[in-house]
Amino acid sequence: MTNTKKSNKIENRLRIILSVAVILLIILSTISYRSLNSFKSKNERVANSTEVLYNLQGMVVELKDAANNNLAYLITQDDNFRKPSINSKISVMEYFEESKQLTTDNPKQQKRFDQLEKLISKSYTIVENIQKQSAQSRLTDAEIRQVLQRKFEVMESIQSVVSLIEETEKKRLSDRNIEVEIALEGNYIMISIFAALTLIIIILAYLNFMNDIKLRKSLELKLQDSVHLLSQSNKELEQFAYVASHDLQEPLRKVVSFSDIILRKHADGLDDKGKAYFDRMVASTERMQTLIHDLLNFSRTTRNIGDKKSIEINEVIKDVLEDLSQAIKDANGKVKMKLQDDILIKGTPIQIRQLIQNIISNAIKYKKKDVSPVIRIKSKIINADKLLTKLPIVISYTFLEISINDNGIGFDEQYLDKIFTIFQRLHGRSEYSGTGIGLALCKRVIDNHNGYITAKSEKEKGSTFFIYLPIENH
Repeated sequence: MTNTKKSNKIENRLRIILSVAVILLIILSTISYRSLNSFKSKNERVANSTEVLYNLQGMVVELKDAANNNLAYLITQDDNFRKPSINSKISVMEYFEESKQLTTDNPKQQKRFDQLEKLISKSYTIVENIQKQSAQSRLTDAEIRQVLQRKFEVMESIQSVVSLIEETEKKRLSDRNIEVEIALEGNYIMISIFAALTLIIIILAYLNFMNDIKLRKSLELKLQDSVHLLSQSNKELEQFAYVASHDLQEPLRKVVSFSDIILRKHADGLDDKGKAYFDRMVASTERMQTLIHDLLNFSRTTRNIGDKKSIEINEVIKDVLEDLSQAIKDANGKVKMKLQDDILIKGTPIQIRQLIQNIISNAIKYKKKDVSPVIRIKSKIINADKLLTKLPIVISYTFLEISINDNGIGFDEQYLDKIFTIFQRLHGRSEYSGTGIGLALCKRVIDNHNGYITAKSEKEKGSTFFIYLPIENH
């Protein structure tokens, strides 16, 4: 009992440790998940600011190239310089739109981009108008200088707005890089805590596991001692059984023998009452002999006698019927069989024979008066899942079901559990002979073979006993 309490304490402590550890791991995992999401979001914001700065530089470069191409066109009137200055607007607006989209979280930047959009539009409007005028008539040097001055002023305004946008984005980039570094450090801390907690759980589990092993070894040693004591006790019981079978049977035989001699040789000296006493004494002695014989059979089934062998169950049934043929004939009985072919079970032959013989003998013994007994024996294979709720351990995938049905006196099914208990009788000794051990012996044999036995019955309508035995290598 003390060892069991220790084992329970260790298991409870381990459960508490694991439960707390699991809760902490869930909390840390949740925090880590949120921290990683935050880190990912901050990284994306850093990437956005970097992308904005890159796009602004690309946009300025495109605008300056467009201005240079436009100047070259005004001077040379070469169309090879005119088209690039107009087509550059597509690239500039792509840079612009992407940058503006990346700063939607900052209203101040959005206003600057709106201002920048107007300046870019104004710049390209100047270029388009000048190129139209130039296409109609060559511009003078004064007109070219005027156009360049206007273009220069617009570019200055564009550069000024771009500088403000870049300055803000650089500041934001710097702040966001700091946030990323802080988040990264937080993640490292979380990972370290996570790893440390995991290590602690492993160590605690290992220590508890080692304690459990020590406790189990201690219990195994005590179990071995108990098995040894039980073995000695069984040997003593076997010696007692031998004494009961030999030394107790002999005095009973002498009582029966001397009683018989007195009745035969001195019957004249006894009145009817004396003879009746002797008859009752002989009957009681014979019942005592039967009881001792049945008790010995029952005690032998507490263990498996001999090695288990492969048993052809149909042959066992036929042999039992052959042994009981005279009893069946005397009762004017009939036996009908429908047996599954070639079924092998693993068991002790003498016990399986006792099992079948006891049930068939009961079918003959408990017949109705003036009614010839009819015994129907059937067998079939069933799946183990039909017995899962009835067997503590299932050791086979398939079982052999043997049903033995009779048309005898039957019994009330409310006493079903009672009939398999030793010394339990449902009928008086004056009506039917027996010691109340036969079905208890059947139950013990079934238990020895990892099987199951039950019955169905109704008074005056007969009984059916169902035997389930695991099939060998089916």
